[in-house]
Amino acid sequence: MDRLLSMRTFTRVVDAGSFAGAARELDLNQAVVTRLVADLEQHLGARLLQRTTRSMSLTEAGAAYLTRCRAILEQVEAAELAVCQGQEQPAGRVRIALPMLFGTDVMPERLKDFRQRYPKIVLDVTLLDRPIDLVNEGFDLAVVTSLHGPGSGSIVSRPMFDMPFSLCASPDYLARHPAPKTPAELAGHACVGIFHSVVGEQWSLSAKDGTQATVPVDIVLWAGDMRLMRESVRSGIGIGVLSCRAIATDQLAGLLVPVLPEWRIGSLSLSLTYPGREFIPARVRAVIDFILEESDRAAPAGQRRRPKDSITKSHKSMNQ
Repeated sequence: MDRLLSMRTFTRVVDAGSFAGAARELDLNQAVVTRLVADLEQHLGARLLQRTTRSMSLTEAGAAYLTRCRAILEQVEAAELAVCQGQEQPAGRVRIALPMLFGTDVMPERLKDFRQRYPKIVLDVTLLDRPIDLVNEGFDLAVVTSLHGPGSGSIVSRPMFDMPFSLCASPDYLARHPAPKTPAELAGHACVGIFHSVVGEQWSLSAKDGTQATVPVDIVLWAGDMRLMRESVRSGIGIGVLSCRAIATDQLAGLLVPVLPEWRIGSLSLSLTYPGREFIPARVRAVIDFILEESDRAAPAGQRRRPKDSITKSHKSMNQ
């Protein structure tokens, strides 16, 4: 039996003057209201209300219990209010795991805004390009790719957006090796491989018009994560695979040049994940909302989430 629910129902029945009135105010079926009060009476071993077909009145025990109920419920509401008010300024440490590229290309420029909005939250960020066990590794939340998935069934997964990938090389490499003009010409170049969807010694590319091409490539280095891939390609070792966003950023800095820019070589879907708990701490909820909001700005227009996808709205029944 939910004791607090039964106590609230009992006081509402008294205030409304009837079970039917209380049911309307509580938006419950009248039979449910009647059962909650009956369960409370059975638990207490005393009749609280004297009922007839035409009237209802408090018993002596009911009157005494009502006074205590009101005092207890007022204290519960005061405690909830205090916590809710405390959540206006969430504070504490939040451990986050992010993929390399998302953590280096998307989040840093947003961290200043986060700091201004939540000055009492300390972010503890780890960059990982591997599967993550949120609970056992002690992370509050993580952004994961479609390669690594959300984890166990107890993990909540919130889709963010797809990160398209393309080919690139350093100006130094292209000065020594003329850029390929067709996918087939990749066969004559040194290439850097990465352990994700384009792994292997054959790369599958697609053009905007739907044309597909699969070509064998000469892998001269296997990069275990995107940070090593990026640095290796920047150094001039060969042609590699990076997100279109990372390539654009490095192109502006003169560090990389797009290769076969009209072709794409797959994409990774990003999702925000966190343990499925009944109560989410205010500091974690604040970070989740912020990441969803900011990733929405980074997403292509067609991939932006609807406003109702905010965790604050979808978890509005969760109080800290």
